[in-house]
Amino acid sequence: MAEYTNADKADMILAYGATDCNGRAAQRLYAERHPIRRTPAHTMFARLHQQLCETGSFRRQHVIEIGRHVPN
Repeated sequence: MAEYTNADKADMILAYGATDCNGRAAQRLYAERHPIRRTPAHTMFARLHQQLCETGSFRRQHVIEIGRHVPN
């Protein structure tokens, strides 16, 4: 996945909300508002929104399993 700044991601969330959570409309609006920036895929808006709701952060949470035994 392409890397975006927190400002880019915040603008994606604003576009997603402004379009009533419609990914394709958010993609068009984002491209109109920010013509110089790279335009993300329409699915990125929903994924970003879900991530923000689940973790409260734009940063991904890494899950580490400790002590898991895998038999050979």
